[in-house]
Amino acid sequence: MVVRRLGGAGRALLTLPNIRRRASNSWAAVCDTFFSTKQVFENHRIVFTVGTSIASVLTAWAGYSLRQVHQSRIERRLESIESSLKGNHKVEHEEIKKIVTSSNISAPACVATAMTTMVVGYTLGWRGGAWYARRAFRREQQKMMMGHMKSQNRWHWRPFNRLQNSLRNSRRRLRVEAIRTQREKQGAEVVVEESAPARAAAAPLDGVGADDPMVPSSDESWVVRLEQSFNIFATDSVIMVLKGVYGDRYYARFFALETIARVPYFAFISVLHLYSTFGWWRRADYIKVHFAQSWNEFHHLLIMEELGGNSLWIDCFLARFMAFFYYFVTVAMYMLSPRMAYHFSECVERHAYSTYDEYLKLHEEELKRIPAPEAALNYYLNEDLYLFDEFQASRSPGSRRPKIDNLYDVFVNIRDDEAEHCKTMKACQTHGNLRSPHSTPNCLEDDTECVIPENDCEGIVDCVKKSLTK
Repeated sequence: MVVRRLGGAGRALLTLPNIRRRASNSWAAVCDTFFSTKQVFENHRIVFTVGTSIASVLTAWAGYSLRQVHQSRIERRLESIESSLKGNHKVEHEEIKKIVTSSNISAPACVATAMTTMVVGYTLGWRGGAWYARRAFRREQQKMMMGHMKSQNRWHWRPFNRLQNSLRNSRRRLRVEAIRTQREKQGAEVVVEESAPARAAAAPLDGVGADDPMVPSSDESWVVRLEQSFNIFATDSVIMVLKGVYGDRYYARFFALETIARVPYFAFISVLHLYSTFGWWRRADYIKVHFAQSWNEFHHLLIMEELGGNSLWIDCFLARFMAFFYYFVTVAMYMLSPRMAYHFSECVERHAYSTYDEYLKLHEEELKRIPAPEAALNYYLNEDLYLFDEFQASRSPGSRRPKIDNLYDVFVNIRDDEAEHCKTMKACQTHGNLRSPHSTPNCLEDDTECVIPENDCEGIVDCVKKSLTK
């Protein structure tokens, strides 16, 4: 019975109508696959070639053949059921159900076969078309630029090409950023003028130079380099944080910068008042100049607040949070080494100068059309500019008078103020070198009425040491 059934199925498959019908269906499937794949490739702008079409058609034809096998098996099952029903009408319903469901063909299997065929064919066609397009483009590019030079890599298959390109682009961006930062530092380099003359004697005596306290010894040079390296690293870290948090929101960034920039002067004055309380310090010039610096930074902060730099509470919170901890750090640093604290403040002011200078270059025309804030007019155009002259230790009083016509002039003056702060901090790094611009001139050391006995010390260790040796 089984042999007879297989022989009948084989003869049915080899009949001419059946072969013609299957060939027609196969050719129709091939044509449909060819044109549909071509349309998909053209829509995605991938070059449709003979190789990619053959790969897609073969894959689709294999899937279609599997589907035809399944379909033929189903037809044979139906024919056997029909013949059995014609030969014996007493077949039970359960037997018919058993015969129908005995096949392992299922709808999920057909769907999985169709999806696999589509994915494999589309993937082969896409990758083949992309490879052909890249190869043709490289050939044309080599012909135009290098004169028919053949590529050494035949297949142009680079599995890690995307990762290499991303790493190369990131290195290029870092290099460009480093060059830009270096150029900004060079362009914004502040030339520090000589401050008021140091507390020096009239004429140098024999043997002066080796024991001069103004010149750091060789043992202290490595300490100075260590302090400055730490300050530069800390300043660059804070700058990166500010740029990452505020980005292109310049007024919010300026508000944070001015909130932080005036903190060191509060710390300097606090420590100097502590030294004065214990009788370790009797130098009024430092306290007066640092107060004038904090007064100047305070008005910078008022200007930024009027421009809307504190409009978001999160900006105010971050700026004041950093300033709170910065105060105690500066107090500890100033008590340990005033030279280090002054250099750190110089780095902060230098960054502020370069930041305002960059902002002026980028928004010059826009700022010239905006009127000046009221806080800037009240500060820079005030008749009493005593404190304005006081923090500029490298200038004589009255030598600089601001001109305010618009917002651009305001930022120009703020930038110039930061340059003056930088010069003053530079002068403070030499112990005893700072003099108030309004100090009494032409005071000779031989004049006993002019000389005021003053105590000074450099750091709390030096103060305690001098108080114990008196």
